[in-house]
Amino acid sequence: MTIKNQKNIFNTCCQSIVIINEQGYIEQANHAFFTTTGLTARQIAGKSFYNLFSSSRNLNYYYYIWRELRRNQFWQGEIWLKKADNNRFPSLVNISLYEQGNLSTCYIAFISDLTEQKQKQKRLETLAYYDLLTGLPNRILFNDRLSVAIELAKRNQHQLAILFIDLDNFKPINDQLGHLAGDKLLKCLAHRMQKNIRESDTIARFGGDEFIIILNNTQGEIYVKEVAEKLKSIICEPIHLGQNIININVSIGISLYPEHDISGKGLQHKADLAMYRAKRAHTVGIDFFDPRQFNPATVNHASLAKAL
Repeated sequence: MTIKNQKNIFNTCCQSIVIINEQGYIEQANHAFFTTTGLTARQIAGKSFYNLFSSSRNLNYYYYIWRELRRNQFWQGEIWLKKADNNRFPSLVNISLYEQGNLSTCYIAFISDLTEQKQKQKRLETLAYYDLLTGLPNRILFNDRLSVAIELAKRNQHQLAILFIDLDNFKPINDQLGHLAGDKLLKCLAHRMQKNIRESDTIARFGGDEFIIILNNTQGEIYVKEVAEKLKSIICEPIHLGQNIININVSIGISLYPEHDISGKGLQHKADLAMYRAKRAHTVGIDFFDPRQFNPATVNHASLAKAL
């Protein structure tokens, strides 16, 4: 292949290409690179390839790349690069040693913009791990976070609490006002609860009108009950849906690690049991799991199966 043909391929290739000398300075780039980054030949000529990195904190990583290149004559990895407007973008970079006859040695970097791929990946993760209506974590992500929370609680000898929350009489409201109003109600309540727990805690939607919360590093039943009462008060504040004012009530069941169970499934199961007992009591609507008051003969096993 002639040098002229090589130049034509270099200039017409749809993938960004940057040629770097042995000292790590940019000699030239192709049209695709300038289109992707918005940079000009004058802005990059003679500059270190490191100048394309999105953050000065990546200097050690830059040195690592060049060590690998000198050792193996090839490096591949993902880097955040910057554009002319200083916005950054994720990229897959392949750098290889290039030698041609008696010409000087250089390195060629092939750069692929991963922005669209990362956005698709993020959308797929959202579909897999988050409830589409409320934006809260779903069961899968909740169970993963609960496993981590239990491990941390075990390691640090901390307590944690599970709050199982069920809306009372949601179905009649949903039937009377329609599913669109019901969806707005759920989104409103999810937002209220999420705003009133700590960043270290997790709230998830389990489906329908059920929510579940992990309270990390709690300080006994009194603290947990205070949190539950606050959440109940916030949930029960009137909600305006169009011309309608909705008053909702909730039942909250609570289980504690390690007092009531040491497994994620066990804690969820026992919080669910406590929630149904709170619902049957028709009093304050908040109850802790209590094995002394648990009678297996009175349990609605169809409803409990959902927790497992």
